[in-house]
Amino acid sequence: MLNLSNFKREDGVTLVELLAVIAILAIVGSLLYSFVFQGLNNEKKTSGAIALNQDGNVLMSEWKSQYYAGEPVLCYDENNEQFTIDNYTIVNGETDLELTNGCIHGVNVDEPLEVEVTLQNIEGQSITLAAAWEQPPPSQIALVLNASNSEGVADPNDIDWNYTTNTLPCLDNPQYQQMNIVWTGSAMEKNCEQYNGPNKDKHGTYKSLWKKGKMELENNEHIEVGHHLFTDKKVEIEEGVKITVFQTATFNQDATFEEDAKVVIKGNAQFRALKIEDDAKLEVDGNSNHIKKVEMDEDSTFTIGGSGQFQSKVTMEEDAKLTITNHATFSKKVEMDEDTALTIGGNGTFSDQIMMEDRASIRIGGDATCMKKVKKEKRNSITVGGDSTCS
Repeated sequence: MLNLSNFKREDGVTLVELLAVIAILAIVGSLLYSFVFQGLNNEKKTSGAIALNQDGNVLMSEWKSQYYAGEPVLCYDENNEQFTIDNYTIVNGETDLELTNGCIHGVNVDEPLEVEVTLQNIEGQSITLAAAWEQPPPSQIALVLNASNSEGVADPNDIDWNYTTNTLPCLDNPQYQQMNIVWTGSAMEKNCEQYNGPNKDKHGTYKSLWKKGKMELENNEHIEVGHHLFTDKKVEIEEGVKITVFQTATFNQDATFEEDAKVVIKGNAQFRALKIEDDAKLEVDGNSNHIKKVEMDEDSTFTIGGSGQFQSKVTMEEDAKLTITNHATFSKKVEMDEDTALTIGGNGTFSDQIMMEDRASIRIGGDATCMKKVKKEKRNSITVGGDSTCS
């Protein structure tokens, strides 16, 4: 009879166990493959998104550089195979512009440019970028009145404008004291006493200030600018207002300083048209350049510590006083009302006629050059320290 106890079990695996192991390995392999594939795919997508963002930034940078360079056509490499422009909106001032053959045509660089573009790469990913650019106020004409002092006004392109606001901060506000500020509104921060500083009634910055839009100051406001001041629209400084600029100032549109206003500029200044009303005072410690007319009302005072260049007509009403420490050049007429006084420490050059009414006086420390005969009355006086052709 067969004795089953004589059979011994040998080590090994059954078919069922083998199939179970194969199934488990298949599941694990599938999971690993899925994980690795997904990781590689995510890395590819991330890399594509980063590259697309970089391409978009390069595109915007190229357009920005061309706009600030004054180019009327802004282009990019349309043959770039890494992306295409899927959609866009381009507004120049109030005009919608088209993008044709990789270029924005008909750009007016004197108007702001707003651009919004959607880029798409070959993987189908997309990104939307937007930017707005506006030309800063230009440094129109450098002051080159004499060889020893030819420094002009500052160039806003050389300044890092790191804060834009509708509300001009208090000068004692520590958060903004060391910022170059673009002021786009008309409001001023209130309650400056809260900072317990020495400038309770003052607004501004210890760095540079760029006023965008019309500048209207009133109610005895006092603004201080530690470095440079730029304005690109009309400026109206009302009664009792005071502005102090410790370096240069550029006024690219008409500036009016009303009764009892006081403006002090420690460096050079450049004006378009300037009107100084009754009892207002303007002091420029450096050179002063004037592109359009200068009007001085009764009892107004204008003092220039350096040289003065006047490219358009100058009118001085009763008791107005214009004092220039160094040289002065007048390209158009100079009209002087009763009891007005023009004082020039250096040389004075007059390309057009001087018209002097009763008791008006001119004092020139250096040479005086008049291209036309001076029209004056009996009680006028012209005193010249050097050579003179003015009679």
